[in-house]
Amino acid sequence: MSSKLFLVSSAALLAASLSLPGLAVAQSLTTKTKTAPSAGQAAQKQPGNAWAVNCGGGQSGGELVCQMVQNVIVQDNKRKQRQRLISVIIRPAKEAVNHQMVIAAPHGLNLIEGVELKVDDAEKITKFPFKTSDRNGTYASEPISDILLEAMRRGRKLNVSYTFANGKKINIPLGLLGFTAAYNKLASN
Repeated sequence: MSSKLFLVSSAALLAASLSLPGLAVAQSLTTKTKTAPSAGQAAQKQPGNAWAVNCGGGQSGGELVCQMVQNVIVQDNKRKQRQRLISVIIRPAKEAVNHQMVIAAPHGLNLIEGVELKVDDAEKITKFPFKTSDRNGTYASEPISDILLEAMRRGRKLNVSYTFANGKKINIPLGLLGFTAAYNKLASN
């Protein structure tokens, strides 16, 4: 299988996900390597950073609503298919002092395991439970703790892990290049 990694930033986050079965692509990736290609490596090849701040009119079309996002899409050239591996979205939330983090993952996951976040090689792991799913994927969301926010501001790589229903675990390293600037821009809106 010939795979390429694409880093995609999109205002229409959920529209960017595809309805292909996530399990088949992820299994193919994990048979070759236990770690997915680094989004941080892809971001370093491009000018700028791995995080994008997108703003839109919101549901009512009135008030400007902003979020920051990093998407990782896998391209299978043999099958000519694209699959969202992960999307990490940070958006303001009234109940969250440091905003809300949403992890959008593919279908076929062990929901009980949730998603694990670890910055760089830190011992501490933050765990988010999966809370909902729809035809586009599975979602975990939690307010960002002070500890996680500070680690992401100082860190170089956010390691996001989840386990498929067949027991295979995948680790997706996301670059934190530009995270602080994007977060500050989001906080100022």
